[in-house]
Amino acid sequence: MEALRSVNTEDVPSILKPIAFFTRFQARMVTQLMPLFAPTNMLRDVAERSENIRTRKIAGHAGLDMNKVANQAIGESAKLLMKLKPVMMGVLAENTPLAKLFPVDNANDDVIALKQFLALGGSSTYGDMLSGDSKSLAEKLRKTGTISDKAMEAIELWNNSFELISGFSIYKSLVANGVGNKDAATASLNLMNFRKRGKVMSPLRALYMFAQPIATGGHQMAMTLSTRRGQVRYAAYTVAAMALYAMLRSGDDDDELGINKMDELGNFTLYRNIPIPMGNGMYFKVPVGFGMQQLAWSHGVNAVRTMLGDMTAGEAVAESAALWARSAMPVSPAETSMLKNPMVWLAQTFSPQVAKPLVNIALDVNSFGAPLTNARYERQDMAKSLQGRRDTPQIYKDISRVFAQNGIDFYPE
Repeated sequence: MEALRSVNTEDVPSILKPIAFFTRFQARMVTQLMPLFAPTNMLRDVAERSENIRTRKIAGHAGLDMNKVANQAIGESAKLLMKLKPVMMGVLAENTPLAKLFPVDNANDDVIALKQFLALGGSSTYGDMLSGDSKSLAEKLRKTGTISDKAMEAIELWNNSFELISGFSIYKSLVANGVGNKDAATASLNLMNFRKRGKVMSPLRALYMFAQPIATGGHQMAMTLSTRRGQVRYAAYTVAAMALYAMLRSGDDDDELGINKMDELGNFTLYRNIPIPMGNGMYFKVPVGFGMQQLAWSHGVNAVRTMLGDMTAGEAVAESAALWARSAMPVSPAETSMLKNPMVWLAQTFSPQVAKPLVNIALDVNSFGAPLTNARYERQDMAKSLQGRRDTPQIYKDISRVFAQNGIDFYPE
């Protein structure tokens, strides 16, 4: 783990540099170029960091109530969200082509504090990690002519404004509780520092999109769970998750086969969100914080499934091992069942990020192990676009139906 987290200059082997470019391009496509990613991720980040700070100690402040610090940081994040444009965007837009659109009041207390936080080096974001090389991905995209300077500036401004909230809220809370500015910035940075990377992490980052965030987040979670307070809170979250999921699930409908509709959302959705049934198969999804909170919620969901007979004990144990691994391993295990499809699981887990779609096509499975094609179920009296599998996300079904209306008929998968 120290080799993964040590402070070194990134050194990607020459043979991996082309792959690294496409890996980061793909990462930007599924994160920064998705407008809702930043606000959703911000909620998860705030939950994770406010949880981790509860178990940390600040030198020279032995009597500091870290629960108070964490709760105050959550409140600060809500206030900063309401000040996204004048404070977060205003400061970040300075000296950029977008400065005129986001005027900043340099006499504002939050603006002064944010500039001080940045000057002290308290910030480390996923956006920094994506474009932190000497020749950033952003510059390479600009040179292709596929995206204008202002468009790229706007994308980066939108994402970085949200990403800064979690760390800055911790900093503000610590300062408000008597911690010096420099110590507060250091403590905030240490909760998620993407600058710490070594020779082992560099090639992994070239091959896998989220290798470093997972490794760094896993290390932070391990630190939290090594404390008595962290262990107690994890146990409490798991019990609460079991009760909440059982209640929500009992209030949902069954499909025509008698299967609970909430369970049909799929593990990827269920493990990352609290689904609140709205009727007619619709759900309001509350994002679950990264790290310990997401792990506890996922285990709570599976505990209920096991008690209801929807999972065997063996499946529950295998899934639990996979959940722990996904929370800390740079090469995350595939979502496919390791017990049911071991060879598919191995191929999906260890194939490079940019090759995963080709691997899935070759194996005729999606990322969750379900067949891509379903010709054996084909009905001649129904359009292919209407023959989607039960566990296929609704968005793919909708897209295929739109194409079908224009004479292009294919399976949603």
